[in-house]
Amino acid sequence: GTDPTFIIACVMTGVALFVLGALKSRFTQESWFRSGCEVLMNGGIAAVAAYLVGLFLETLVSTSNC
Repeated sequence: GTDPTFIIACVMTGVALFVLGALKSRFTQESWFRSGCEVLMNGGIAAVAAYLVGLFLETLVSTSNC
């Protein structure tokens, strides 16, 4: 199964991203909720992209004949 530490880290990262987005609303005209969701979504997309790139590179390196 999935390591509980990894799940806790993911949840804490999501909370931190949302809070940073909510704080960002102090400097913009957006609502704190919308701003928090926006930063959380951007961070989530970036995390998934980074994970997929890592997965691809691991596959590439493990199958090469170096």
